[in-house]
Amino acid sequence: NESGLFNNLDSLSQVQTALLASPAWASSDVFKKLAAELGNNIFLLNFWQELFRPDQIYLIVLGEAKLARPIGGKPISYVLVKTSADGLEIVNSGKISALDAATSLKVMPPQPLQFFSTAWLPGESGWFLDFNESAKTFLNFFSDTAKFRPTGVIFVSQDGLSSLSLKEGLLFNAATPDWLAGLLQALSRKPDSRIVKMADSINALISAHKIQFYFENDFLKKFVSNSGWSVQTTSILREKEDVLGLAWVGDKEGLVTEMAEHKSEISEDGSVKIKLSLSLREAADNASVNYYKIYLPRGSQISKITGFSERKKIPKFDYASQGFSADTRLAKIAPLENNSSVDVFEETGLTVLGGWLNFEPDERKTVSVEYALPFNLALTNRGKYSFKIWRPHQVSDMPFRLIVAPQENVNILSLEPGGFISDNSGEYQGNLSQDLQLEAVLKFTP
Repeated sequence: NESGLFNNLDSLSQVQTALLASPAWASSDVFKKLAAELGNNIFLLNFWQELFRPDQIYLIVLGEAKLARPIGGKPISYVLVKTSADGLEIVNSGKISALDAATSLKVMPPQPLQFFSTAWLPGESGWFLDFNESAKTFLNFFSDTAKFRPTGVIFVSQDGLSSLSLKEGLLFNAATPDWLAGLLQALSRKPDSRIVKMADSINALISAHKIQFYFENDFLKKFVSNSGWSVQTTSILREKEDVLGLAWVGDKEGLVTEMAEHKSEISEDGSVKIKLSLSLREAADNASVNYYKIYLPRGSQISKITGFSERKKIPKFDYASQGFSADTRLAKIAPLENNSSVDVFEETGLTVLGGWLNFEPDERKTVSVEYALPFNLALTNRGKYSFKIWRPHQVSDMPFRLIVAPQENVNILSLEPGGFISDNSGEYQGNLSQDLQLEAVLKFTP
């Protein structure tokens, strides 16, 4: 509120300036840490102040994570909110199916989505793993129907809401379009001290990308990017970094990636060959058809891929004669040179492998990919191999194993955080409750 902490941000900034100007700052790790933490907190408070600046309109989208989509789940309902000095005002709410029926925007969908629907609809707007791009797609559809454009999108996973309700004792129905009104009423019944203690639960949902943010305000956009509060494949990749993203679109719920193993063989010339193995399972009560996407560093050279089903036949439709426009963000999808049942294309700065996976109830499959990174590591005395994997959007956390296997004349010195070294091999194992960034330190010997 106007008389609360936000009014004292200038004072906090003055304290930070005084710390940085102190003679002790340059020689004291304690002062450096204190100044850094204060700076982070000021940045966070500025974010909340800007977020709740009066008369901002945000679109909050609820997604069903069991119906997997690269955005984090199939959008099922929405709430339109407006900020005011008194908090949030709910302007409107509804089901995504109503937006699907009302949209007049005629955009040719990505080729695999044409199997599920001739037109690209709001309910299938979450095609991109990069949340910014999926959010823009949804805003385009919504603004065409509503005739105005909200200034941001907040995507919330329904299973995340349910877990928050259970953990924090919040009584509301997360399965209805008016879930936000129920949540706000439940929060109003809690003492302020209890709401403050919910921060850890909410941060866990954000870290797992069960809540994601997109804003058209530059300051808010920068904060979300710097904080990793949404999956952004285009802005956080470092030079010569190995990355992995997994996402899929299905007609039924139940597909789960049960395990991913990523083995990196590093040669003395700095080249890196990858062997990726994915274990997948369908739920016991569903058969499903899925289009599965594997995101790799742009330009990766694919040598072998197995495990995908036969290519689905896409119904023919003359989009040009029906007045459909093309989305310039969609690159051409082409069959992989050494496996015609698999697609290869570029998306938001990455190379994507895509293929169909048909499952019977309770069926398991394994997908294997072998490829070489499009760059060599620097041959320094303490060379570095950096790897990032985005947590897959599914209800359960995915077990993951990274193996760093140096070849002749290469030694591994460390694998951090949380890895271990044995017989000149590095290994990390864990469940991905959030994105993971690992770095191996290597010694190349002539």
